[in-house]
Amino acid sequence: MTLPQAYFHGNQDLMQRHKIGFFASRRVDYGSVLPMLDWAADVARHEDVTIISGFQSKLEKEALRLLLDGKCGIAMVQLRPVYKQVPELLRPVFDAGRVLFISLSERMHRPTPFDAERRSDYIASVADELVLASLHPGSFLQRLKERGAVIVI
Repeated sequence: MTLPQAYFHGNQDLMQRHKIGFFASRRVDYGSVLPMLDWAADVARHEDVTIISGFQSKLEKEALRLLLDGKCGIAMVQLRPVYKQVPELLRPVFDAGRVLFISLSERMHRPTPFDAERRSDYIASVADELVLASLHPGSFLQRLKERGAVIVI
């Protein structure tokens, strides 16, 4: 698979660390919430890893909240141009060199399901391992699981 053109803003050295691709379904399986929070709190303590995700679903956003309080690197893959100004919530960790924004688009447009799948494919391709939360039969995450090399929480 050929990776799409990517544009970077932030600490690109984060991509040299062990990269964990994190995905969580838009539909929340409440049985996976506490294990996901435990995983995020644990991995946040490790300076030698970078969590790479779109941070779009409710669970991904909750994980991001915990990761921001930790020491790990955070790579946010976006379907929009790179930020001209870093959002206030992310500014302290960005300034500390813990955040990398990866944009898969040069221009602003309404993301399509194809764009979202392209972002997920990008994350899965560059990650060293995948962590999936709140899987549902027939979902894109289920297809990722079938590729192997994943941890399901």
